[in-house]
Amino acid sequence: SNTREFVNNFQKQNWSALPDLLNNEEELRQEFLKYKVTSQVENIIKFARLLNCGIKFCGSGGGGFMWTFGEAEAIKNLKDNIVNNSKLLLIPFEINTSGVEVNLSKNITE
Repeated sequence: SNTREFVNNFQKQNWSALPDLLNNEEELRQEFLKYKVTSQVENIIKFARLLNCGIKFCGSGGGGFMWTFGEAEAIKNLKDNIVNNSKLLLIPFEINTSGVEVNLSKNITE
């Protein structure tokens, strides 16, 4: 139900609801899957929540990914904190809401 609510709010572009839903998802999965996060990840989670950013780790036990939602200034502060105080690598990305696109104008062998 939390995931459905997250998707619903995302589709409606109700960005202010996403941090709490994302944090709830992280807590539910930690409890349900019984996985532990490193102290470094735990510190990042705590700092993100202080900034009112939602944060979710995917595959953190094996060096996975983190994603977060929040106000632009809060995200900038979180990024700065991560870069200055951890060994995590930030990978830029953009959300694609149009789905997969195939460009047939190029030769596949190129």
